[in-house]
Amino acid sequence: MSRVFALVLAIVFGSVCSPGQQRQVPFSVVIRAPENEIKSGSDIVVDVTITNTSDSAIGLEVMEISPYVAIVREANGLLAPETELGRKLKQRQRDRIDPNWAGSRIGSGLQPGESVHAKCIVSERYDMNAPGRYSIQVERLWGRSAVPSNTVNVTVIP
Repeated sequence: MSRVFALVLAIVFGSVCSPGQQRQVPFSVVIRAPENEIKSGSDIVVDVTITNTSDSAIGLEVMEISPYVAIVREANGLLAPETELGRKLKQRQRDRIDPNWAGSRIGSGLQPGESVHAKCIVSERYDMNAPGRYSIQVERLWGRSAVPSNTVNVTVIP
């Protein structure tokens, strides 16, 4: 298993581009829900895998906040209500997005084809206590943009 990082110790990927050259996203984001059915009131967690899809190492950096933006929709397609923590975290993420911020580098970085894994507790960010089906997507912050993951579905049962 690749290195596991807590949400507060996360990956910020950088690539070197010459002026005028568009930055290519050097990684992919894939999530999976360990359980398809979850009892109301339980933590709803998704496993996040970041894989270096480039042909060179990309740097690992420490961030003070989670680099993941969770997007949770109810069965009707509307966003699930955010929790107070979710609102605060989203604001801190917006305040932190800065393409010039470098953070502190750790080790030699993520090698081509190598992956790192993290967990994102989406029920801390969204109120998912009501029984029903929810779709979850995670975006990994990268500079001023975000790289989306696949979407997974979970069903909350009474």
